Amino acid sequence: MCLAKYNSIPLASTCLDCTVKMWSLGSPHLNFMMDAHDKGIDYIDIYPGPDCPYIITTGDDKTIKVWDYLSKSCVQTMEGHINNPSFAVFHLNLPIIISGSKDGTIKFWNSNMSRLENMLSYALE
Repeated sequence: MCLAKYNSIPLASTCLDCTVKMWSLGSPHLNFMMDAHDKGIDYIDIYPGPDCPYIITTGDDKTIKVWDYLSKSCVQTMEGHINNPSFAVFHLNLPIIISGSKDGTIKFWNSNMSRLENMLSYALE
């Protein structure tokens, strides 16, 4: 299970049931749920910028997905890790997503184009 919260976005949670769940703090009731990945979800993060509320998830299906919180739809899918991505985060100032995987790599993605820009391999498996 993974949790994330940022300003206008309520609490977001993920689990191995392949869903993202959105909650309001102080309420036991679910706001909404999205089927997010074909396999379990390992990590969730929320875009910290003021322009658009985006959520990013990593899954056991070896993908990284960016979600539009308002439309509740996937707007980007990034593939390229050989093993499951352990995390993916938005860069605070640049249009970059940084992901790390159990395959020992850290990847830098252009978040505007969903394109791999650079990779570091540490083989720390």
